[in-house]
Amino acid sequence: MTDLVVCMGSGKGTWAYVYQLIEAERWERVFILTSPFFVEKIGLRKPHVHIIPFDDKLTVEQLSEEYTKQLKPHLSGDVAVNFVSGDGREHLALVGALLKLGVGLRFVHLTDKGVKEVLSLQL
Repeated sequence: MTDLVVCMGSGKGTWAYVYQLIEAERWERVFILTSPFFVEKIGLRKPHVHIIPFDDKLTVEQLSEEYTKQLKPHLSGDVAVNFVSGDGREHLALVGALLKLGVGLRFVHLTDKGVKEVLSLQL
């Protein structure tokens, strides 16, 4: 099984999409990166779902370092990533962190036929 890493931002309608994406596949673990403001608002409380708060005032470089530190103990192999929720700054920091960790990236999205892979990058 694959781990899923997603950002959870303030975009209208993106939370429902992320919830559906999480439920559509049997992920080994799910890591949701979000600002502290949203931590208590996220209704997913399952053993394999980990909510990782980050300081949304950090620079891209600092945010990438924080993601790297938070995710390093947990990730190896291939990681599924989706960027529907969150903003470009968070996504850039996350890609940088995942590349630093040396994991393979599977960019995925949700379709009416389930989770589909858009692109896979093996490092």
